[in-house]
Amino acid sequence: MIIDFDSHDIPAKFFELGFVPGTEVEVKHIAPLDGPICLNIIANNALIAIRKSEAKVILIDQK
Repeated sequence: MIIDFDSHDIPAKFFELGFVPGTEVEVKHIAPLDGPICLNIIANNALIAIRKSEAKVILIDQK
């Protein structure tokens, strides 16, 4: 579950894609080297690929 962001400069696309605090997400695939990370937003079963640099600012609760 997303609990917060580690930056105040969050791209608006995060919110448009559904990355908001309280959202359940699951890592589906991590590409090798500096490739993207594929996340599944559980609520609507959407698969979203984001850069590793973008993923680093997402704070999650790993329960």
